[in-house]
Amino acid sequence: MLLPRARLLRGEPVAVVRTAAERARALSIEREAYLFAHRAEEFLAEPE
Repeated sequence: MLLPRARLLRGEPVAVVRTAAERARALSIEREAYLFAHRAEEFLAEPE
């Protein structure tokens, strides 16, 4: 649920959105949810 939250924050400052996406990625890796980690990485790679 953290990545959709990051997507909803798009109107917020870049640092807030990026922090939420990085948190989603880290938590996904910790929980071995690699598909969601990959999606978070793709989100982070998108232009701002």
